[in-house]
Amino acid sequence: MDGWAAREAWAVDHPVTVPCGPATVDVPPIWQWPEQALLAILAEDYEAWAALALTRASYATWTRIDPTLDEVDDLLDAWEYATAQPLDDVTRMWHAVDRHRGELESDLIRWCHGQDLRHLWEPGHGTSRLTWRRLAVLYDGLPPESLTKTAQTNALGEAELARLAKGDRPGFAPFSHTDMLIAELIDAVNSVTYVLRLANVDPKKRQQVKPAEPVHRPGLVRKRRPRVGAASPIARRVLAYMREHNGALPEGWRNSDTPV
Repeated sequence: MDGWAAREAWAVDHPVTVPCGPATVDVPPIWQWPEQALLAILAEDYEAWAALALTRASYATWTRIDPTLDEVDDLLDAWEYATAQPLDDVTRMWHAVDRHRGELESDLIRWCHGQDLRHLWEPGHGTSRLTWRRLAVLYDGLPPESLTKTAQTNALGEAELARLAKGDRPGFAPFSHTDMLIAELIDAVNSVTYVLRLANVDPKKRQQVKPAEPVHRPGLVRKRRPRVGAASPIARRVLAYMREHNGALPEGWRNSDTPV
């Protein structure tokens, strides 16, 4: 452990001292920043952020030094470490709050033991100490049926949802014990259906009856589609002949290996 929890707990109540070129500046807790300062740093307008967020003495130091972009990067890296608040988390949570504030507030109450979204802007981040980093953790843990995740899904549109559905999922959604039992039940029903179809289908067509894929869930490796190899030389000649003769097969060709 690198002591991130202790650093975060300290930083919610105290300014942190970070390097600014050859000197240092004191950065107040993030809940003390005006909203315009937060927007400025997210927009990478660092001069506006410094003017709005820093104390008068620290801003005077900033102005005197006029830090380069590399020095600003070092300052921000030091601030992230000292406060345990990754700016990437702050950025994405700002957008989530901006677009789905009502849904997120409701989800925190329902799914996160009554966490209050208003604590983000209260002194010390309120009684729950709801920092931006902690909000990101809670947000990432919201289930798919939460209001926030549902609103985001609805905002994607049908075309984007269809595109995402075609790709392999990199991981698994959270599965409860009930979810696992339902998956087992679906697989059992599919197995019975497969056996019944085999028993009642024309024997000549049995090879066309395929078992259903098991429900995708944690602990089960999903089969990948086999890669299609390149066409054989004979197949390429047959295709070329068909293109030149409006789809007609070569004379004497009957799905055999007869060369063209």
